[in-house]
Amino acid sequence: MVAYLTKSPEIIGITPHYIDRLMPPVPWFDYGSFGVAVFFLISGFVIPFSLKNKKPARFIMARAVRIYPTYIFASLTMMLFIFMTSRFYWGAAPEFSFWNVLANLTLTQLIFDQRSMDAVNWTLSIEIVFYLFCAVFRGKILSGSVSLIFITSLTVCLLTYLSKGMPNTYSIGEFKLSPYGIKMCLLFMLFMSIGILFHYHLEQRINSRQLIIYSIALFAIVLVTWYIGPIADQFPNSPMSYAYALLLFSTCYALRDKFREFRVLSFLSSISYPYYALHSVIGYATLRILVDHNVGVAAAFFITFAFILLLSTLLHYTVEKPSIFLSKKIA
Repeated sequence: MVAYLTKSPEIIGITPHYIDRLMPPVPWFDYGSFGVAVFFLISGFVIPFSLKNKKPARFIMARAVRIYPTYIFASLTMMLFIFMTSRFYWGAAPEFSFWNVLANLTLTQLIFDQRSMDAVNWTLSIEIVFYLFCAVFRGKILSGSVSLIFITSLTVCLLTYLSKGMPNTYSIGEFKLSPYGIKMCLLFMLFMSIGILFHYHLEQRINSRQLIIYSIALFAIVLVTWYIGPIADQFPNSPMSYAYALLLFSTCYALRDKFREFRVLSFLSSISYPYYALHSVIGYATLRILVDHNVGVAAAFFITFAFILLLSTLLHYTVEKPSIFLSKKIA
C-alpha cells in the first residue's frame, strides 16, 4: 500500500479536508491533521529515492519544476475564481497585495509572514524546506546516517526552546521575517524525517528493531518540540492525529507486499497534486454557493468534488504532465 500511495501522497492529504465536515467528531483526532501527517510521512519516505541519481542542484531544479508550474497555475485559477465570485456573487472586491501573492506563489509565505491565499499551501512550504535539507545533506542521507537525523532533531528542539521569547515576526519596512513560520517548518521537517528512517529500513541500512526504536525516539522529540514551540495550543488533538498517522503508515509499510493497485485510485493518484492545490478555496466557495441555493449538503459535496475533479484533470494534462516529463529530464 505504501508503494502505491507513494505515487502521489497528496491524495491522502486531500480527502480529510472535506470529510471532516461530514464525519462525526472523534476525541483527540483531527481528520485534516491526520491526512497531512500521512502525506508528510510518505513524502519523507520517497524523496530519498529522488536523491540517488541527482546532484543537489539538479535535485532542487527537478523538484522546483515538479512543484511550481502546477501550483502557480492552480493559484492563478483560484484567484480568478475568487475575483469572479467575490464580484458577481458576494458583491465584495477581493484584496491581493503584490507581496502576498509573490510569497504564496513562491511558497515562502510562512517564512515571510504572509497570509496564505488558500489555507493549504503551508504543507508545500514545509516540503520546500525538507527538499533543501535533503539536498544539503544528500551524502549523509544516501549513506543511511541516523546520527544526522537525531543531531538535526535535537538541534531544532534546542533552538525552539531557546527562541521562546522571540517575537513571532520581525519587520523592516514592508519586509517581514517570521521566526514563528521558520520554527513551524523545522518542526514538521523533523516529522517528515521519520519517513527517512523507513527509507533506511527499506534500503537495509537499519534493521526492524532499530526502525521501531528510532521512530519512537524521533517522534518523542517531535512531540517535545511541538509542545515548546509556537503551535503548542494544538495539543492534544493534532499531535495525537500525527501519532495515529504514524501507526497507519507503519502498518501499511509492514503489509506493503499485500496490497494491489486499484484503477480508480490510480487515476485519483495521478491528479491528486492539482486537486490538492485547487480544492480548498474553490471547493469551500462552491459548497457555500450550492448550499445557499438549497442544494443538500451531500449533493453539494459530490457536485463540488466532480467540479474540482474536472479542473484538476485539465490542469494535470495541460501543465502537470509536461512538468513531470521535464523534471525527469533533469539528470
